[in-house]
Amino acid sequence: MSWNYRVVEHQYDDEESGYRIHEVYYDKDVPVAITEAGIDLSGYSLDDLKSSFELIKLAFDKPVLKYEDF
Repeated sequence: MSWNYRVVEHQYDDEESGYRIHEVYYDKDVPVAITEAGIDLSGYSLDDLKSSFELIKLAFDKPVLKYEDF
């Protein structure tokens, strides 16, 4: 199993939606689970924070997932 960050669309009602970054877990390259809440961008050090931010930026190059699919 592997994971990465992805942009996930949340549907709040029939007309309104929003987006959050989640950790997404994969089984054989298929997304199978996500974290319940969007991520909190923080780090134990400035370098940790920078590393996380670089990984999060990659999420914008992938298709948006829908929270309701999980």
